[in-house]
Amino acid sequence: MNEIGSDDSSSDYYFSKNLISDVFRGRIKRVTECSICHSSSETFEEFISLSVPVPQWYSNETHPISLESCIELFLHYENVEDWYCEECNQKRKAKIYSTINDIPKVLIIQLVRIYSKKYPTQQVLFPLNDLVVQTSPNHFDFYDLYSFITHTGSLSKGHYISWNRVLDQWYCCNDENVSQSKPNTSSDTVYILFYKRKVN
Repeated sequence: MNEIGSDDSSSDYYFSKNLISDVFRGRIKRVTECSICHSSSETFEEFISLSVPVPQWYSNETHPISLESCIELFLHYENVEDWYCEECNQKRKAKIYSTINDIPKVLIIQLVRIYSKKYPTQQVLFPLNDLVVQTSPNHFDFYDLYSFITHTGSLSKGHYISWNRVLDQWYCCNDENVSQSKPNTSSDTVYILFYKRKVN
């Protein structure tokens, strides 16, 4: 993700003139708040895809986690040390709050997993319809899944399979083999998901 400021006209111009960005671009707002005086500052980050970490349970038991929970953890506030507060004129402890400020027409989510030879890979539950994305305290948008990619293997090599929705039918594309098949919405191999925003 590239951090930009409100005065970065060259970056704004690039994104505004790029057809791909009109479909895939989103923006995250990060608010840093001083723990003493509670003054805050804002920064914005443009994104084409969200790289969302998947927590790993270090146990032989499986504990599926929802995609929504992964996104919430990604946006969860974090504590920082030695943040310089202009109001206090010194370094303070602070909290950083993240929200999706602008949402794209097509939301690409890449799941970042921790692979372990000792423990099972974390399963993720993902909805085919009505993924809820919150952009403000009182505003929610809904997305429907239309494609996703699974990956099996290691970090250095592996095999990819894509699942694609055509109207209300799902098709599995495994190299040259294409078959109609209903996808499993609980997976430890799902890697990238493509969601399309629903029109209100």
